[in-house]
Amino acid sequence: MVAFTTNVEFGYWLHSGKVVYGRPNDASKIKYLDWLYRLDYDKTPYENLQSLLEASVELASNLYDEQASEILPLEERKIIKKLRK
Repeated sequence: MVAFTTNVEFGYWLHSGKVVYGRPNDASKIKYLDWLYRLDYDKTPYENLQSLLEASVELASNLYDEQASEILPLEERKIIKKLRK
């Protein structure tokens, strides 16, 4: 099923610097999204879920600001420790 709304949302969030984009190699109608991601981030889209999740955790860790929040840092959260094992 084509997800045109998702494409619009992708374009909306792309310039935020907070996008980690991936898709399976057999996904249809993704050439434009791939092109936009390469243009804005100078990166190749992630092709598997494991690498996409690892990049997402790294981005979230880099964006985390301990002094602006009382949220536990990602490294100290139990669920992240389980994922990294």
